[in-house]
Amino acid sequence: MTKWEHYALDLVHAGILEIDPINGFIYRISKNDMYGTPEKLKERRLISPKMAGKYLAISFNNTFTERKTKNVRVHRLVWMAYNGLIPEGMQINHINTNKMDNSLVNLELTTPKENVQHSIKHGLQWWQKNLTVSRYSKTVL
Repeated sequence: MTKWEHYALDLVHAGILEIDPINGFIYRISKNDMYGTPEKLKERRLISPKMAGKYLAISFNNTFTERKTKNVRVHRLVWMAYNGLIPEGMQINHINTNKMDNSLVNLELTTPKENVQHSIKHGLQWWQKNLTVSRYSKTVL
């Protein structure tokens, strides 16, 4: 777990962010960060995620210590908000293979091996699509 995932999870527990388990959307429900006194907003505001590689992510920055913006992957934050920390060496898998669907029912905790097996089973490995078997040998080209 990165320090930014920890920070985002702290914001959820402090009542500053709210995560909808049905659709995986993340809302800001307080004006202040966790270091100030939370002041509830009149309406919750949807935080628009952006693409970070193949996954949706929300961005955080701490202008006091770092100038860079850090991304937290939405699927990992949704999982942790409802199931606790992700054990070392484990990954979160999208059951229906749609990385845009971060609903809680679409996420599962897997080992890296299980995650790769799932992606192969559903044809998601880019290199798997280009494999051909030679008819003269048992090798894969």
